[in-house]
Amino acid sequence: MEEKIRELPIFQELPDEALEDVLDRVKVVSLDPGEILFEKGEAGRELYTIVTGLLKISVQDSYTEREKTIAMLGEGEVVGEMASLGDQRRSAQARAINETTLLKIERDVFLDIFSEYPRIGLNLIAALSRRLLSSDEEIHRLTFQTIPARLAACLLKLSEQFGADTAGGRQIEIKLTHQRLADLVGTNRESVTRYLKKFKESGSIKCDGHRVTVLDPELLENWI
Repeated sequence: MEEKIRELPIFQELPDEALEDVLDRVKVVSLDPGEILFEKGEAGRELYTIVTGLLKISVQDSYTEREKTIAMLGEGEVVGEMASLGDQRRSAQARAINETTLLKIERDVFLDIFSEYPRIGLNLIAALSRRLLSSDEEIHRLTFQTIPARLAACLLKLSEQFGADTAGGRQIEIKLTHQRLADLVGTNRESVTRYLKKFKESGSIKCDGHRVTVLDPELLENWI
């Protein structure tokens, strides 16, 4: 596990002595599948970086009680940083999809670490920039793209983030129910089922239970 921690993007280019000092001041948090890391509206005094596992970041509409998945975050991602550094309340819920291990950094500890090792701050800024770009792309998709285009883009993104190359294509290594995809895309389960069938018929993807494999990325891109 220590080797995985050393490879986390937030600690890149940090000397070994500095990393040892930092690790003495953070805590390891372990979550079981389905366990909640934090709820929307909670005070945010900690930020986390994911060592292993997967988190779902989501919000729920107070009127329809419908859930919208904002992001799926995996190894190396930082979560909770906005509320923590801005001393605000959490803007969404974070729930573990599978067994997940994180490093928890208290706000005051992070500010101390940042002042001593500016490299960590630069790494965090880079992570936030990537997150902002991803958010902009998501807003564009929801505003201008059709449902099949959003679904195709979502599958391509997931295959890049969480995919593993196989003999037949790139398999997304997380369980994707039709409802989970609907939450990610911002539509209903019935629409996801209909367009997944069309993608399969076109030879773009194959589905094995809740596992999706992208067979031909270019064919899938034609839907966008």
